[in-house]
Amino acid sequence: MNTKLDNINLNTDTIIYKFPSNETPMLSEVGGKGLSLIKGSQSNLPVPPGFILTVSFFTPWLNKIKEKYKSKNILEYSDEQLISYCKKIKNYSKKFSLDNIQKQLLSDILKTYKKTDFFAVRSSSPEEDLDGSSFAGGYETILGVRVKEIESAIRKVFISCLDHRVFIYKRKNGFDITQPKIAVVIQLQIASEISGVGFSINPINNSFDEIILNSNWGLGETVVSGTVTPDTYVINKVTKIINKVTIGNKEKSLCLNTKGGTTEKINYKSDKKTLTDAKIRKLAEIIKQVETIYNKPMDIEWAFAGNNLYLLQARPITAYVPISSEMLTASGARKILYQDITISVQGLEKPMSIMGTSIYNLLAKHLWKMLFKKDLKLSPKSTLLWINNGKFYLNLSVMLGFVSKDKMSAFMSNMDSLAAQTMENIDDDIYTSKNINVRKYKLTILRILLKASPYILRAMFFPKYTHKLNQKKFEKFEKKTTELFNDKNLSLTQFAEELFDRVSILVFKYSAPIALSARGLLGKFKSKSDLITDREYEKLCLTLPHNVTTEMNLELSNLSSQIPNITESDFYEKLIKNELSNNIKTTWNKFLTKYGHRCPGELDVATPRYRDELKSLVRLLYSVHNVNSNSISQLNKLKQQIKQRQDTYKLVYKKIRKRKGFLKAKIFQFIYRYTVTFAGYRETHKYYVILVIDLIRQRILQESETLTKVHRLDSKQQAFDLKLEELELGIKNNNFDLKKTAANNVYFINRLKACSSIPTIFDSRGLIHKPPIPDIKEGEIAGTPVSSGKAKGPIKIMHTPTEKPFNKGDILVAKATDPAWTPLFVNASAVILEIGGMLQHGALVAREYGLPCIVGIENATEKWVDGEIVEIDATTGIIKNLN
Repeated sequence: MNTKLDNINLNTDTIIYKFPSNETPMLSEVGGKGLSLIKGSQSNLPVPPGFILTVSFFTPWLNKIKEKYKSKNILEYSDEQLISYCKKIKNYSKKFSLDNIQKQLLSDILKTYKKTDFFAVRSSSPEEDLDGSSFAGGYETILGVRVKEIESAIRKVFISCLDHRVFIYKRKNGFDITQPKIAVVIQLQIASEISGVGFSINPINNSFDEIILNSNWGLGETVVSGTVTPDTYVINKVTKIINKVTIGNKEKSLCLNTKGGTTEKINYKSDKKTLTDAKIRKLAEIIKQVETIYNKPMDIEWAFAGNNLYLLQARPITAYVPISSEMLTASGARKILYQDITISVQGLEKPMSIMGTSIYNLLAKHLWKMLFKKDLKLSPKSTLLWINNGKFYLNLSVMLGFVSKDKMSAFMSNMDSLAAQTMENIDDDIYTSKNINVRKYKLTILRILLKASPYILRAMFFPKYTHKLNQKKFEKFEKKTTELFNDKNLSLTQFAEELFDRVSILVFKYSAPIALSARGLLGKFKSKSDLITDREYEKLCLTLPHNVTTEMNLELSNLSSQIPNITESDFYEKLIKNELSNNIKTTWNKFLTKYGHRCPGELDVATPRYRDELKSLVRLLYSVHNVNSNSISQLNKLKQQIKQRQDTYKLVYKKIRKRKGFLKAKIFQFIYRYTVTFAGYRETHKYYVILVIDLIRQRILQESETLTKVHRLDSKQQAFDLKLEELELGIKNNNFDLKKTAANNVYFINRLKACSSIPTIFDSRGLIHKPPIPDIKEGEIAGTPVSSGKAKGPIKIMHTPTEKPFNKGDILVAKATDPAWTPLFVNASAVILEIGGMLQHGALVAREYGLPCIVGIENATEKWVDGEIVEIDATTGIIKNLN
């Protein structure tokens, strides 16, 4: 056996760390749990004494494993192969014993304890109990260990770092699985009468102002492992009031055995409350203290022996939704209510890049300056809009200062029915901002309307002329953007600002106000009279012209129809080698010229475009369209829908003239003509904003390529972890550390990305608000109907528009959709979305394609599996499972 610990000083100061102690070792040596216990003891928290066998202590064992399995390339292993591999090395490690030096080091430190002492032996991995990873349940814990059993317990805990669950978790979370590491904590065992865990925030609703306690009789392992239903206590941090007490079943409990190990008791005092009010408040105080010391939400393990409280462990809470410091309010201060409109409006749950945030802040400032001739000053606590950390937030508290809750809910229902339902149940007295200058906001809205009105009025009275004029403006804009892109005298920031100046004018004058008013006017006419039914209104909105997304879909279908009868990989290979027929190449190049700047998730400048990843476009062609007939069938479908719209118009016109007279019919005709000409513009402004975003993206990639070559960036993509002004500074100043800045920038965004679900509506103390649970029958799911009709078919759950084939008749189920999803609507028989409202993209496209569509289904992509047959009734909003 190897008796040398390679290249390290063999003494307890480096191989074993005691606590309490004034020393602060490296995380890489003592692990997250060990470092936390040392820090806690240094902060005078009631931590039972103990010591840590560092990673270096186990070097001989780790070297033996590396030597035995040095030829194994585990990076390429599947999960099944990892399970088999881990089983072998665990069996091999069971034969390990401490060498002479290890035994001596351990013996020396155990002499400082009594022979009658019991110990808790736990893992402390360098990757465990960190901000972003907990490894909960992955490692071994052994309680009630006597001195003579210490070596056996150490070996068992060490072996747990070789478990397949640990390896798979590590790989999933980006940790190195080729270098297993572990430290072991050996801590004086407390013979606790009551124990459990505590959270410094409420993990159920994310409230930063609530503490949650779980407790059971005896040792805390039953609570930590989740093998019992413990007592639960909810305490308000600010008022110190115990809000809720729930007595759990406490099916079993563990107590320390006088001969070592533990004894299990079944239903021991299971009907009794474990904690007195005094103990609850004592725990709440120490949890608040721990959170203050570590300056982050914490999860602790605790124990009471008599009236003495002990802190057994403290680790960061990983499964919560963080709030940026700018949006956070102090505990006890008046709270602010926020809405994440990147989710509600665009259906983007995960945050955009830092560069994307920076660019949209710049766009907002240019648009504001164009409207009001002054600089925009954004603040999360006092203005309506806040753009930060890859998100767009609406300050609902400010809105409640001048708009009633009912009106806000009605407005939200157009975009996100779940958000609207949530808003209806919120106590607006708690959140409404005080001293809001209502007159100021009304004047702002009035100024915007006055500035837009000349262009809207011209479009209303001269629709054909205005449309022709606008097309010329759009063409001129595209030409000018090309000229600007080729102007190398413009810095990156100057280029972006010049583009935003121009696109702000284009969007505000010639697109957005006209599109919004065109659709809104017809809806207003319908709502103010009983002359148009819901179904007739939907038909009047079918396949509206001048919609750039519909045009893109038709060209995509045309391209798809020309694909020869070959596999997707063969087509891609021929495309790269330039071996496709001239007809296909012409159509392909035409599509890329006009739509190459688009893609799923196109709002973020960091997202690769179709032209950047040709394979994704090829995948879309093959996954959605029938090679030979799709273009024809779609064109025929659109023609049928146009005829249906025109026939409905004639029918409604005659009905209005008959019932309300010639003048009313002419008003309807006037409004319909305006709607048909310009409602399709709803995609135009987005098209040109995305065009501008892509041009900036291309310039960023040009600059980042140079910076990557000289090793100032790790990759071209890392440039998107910087703000625009930071990248510009880095270009001008060679001493500016771009890599360090990028790494600091993405910390919060990466925390958000790690969240399994990001809330739409929450407050400045983290509290997540959710819609009420609907009252429905068994086997049914209820949502909000936004495009009427009925359909029956198989579910197809899609997270991206190209992840798998989407067949004719499938019912599309997705979180939300953007223009890149539109081709799927051709084959769909119905659409089910989690995020959406009457005016959200998916609902609008569904109505234009005449598809039943239901939105507002919470966790929609988790409620079914592919192939389940459902019946969707988009009149009532009910979905029935027919399996």
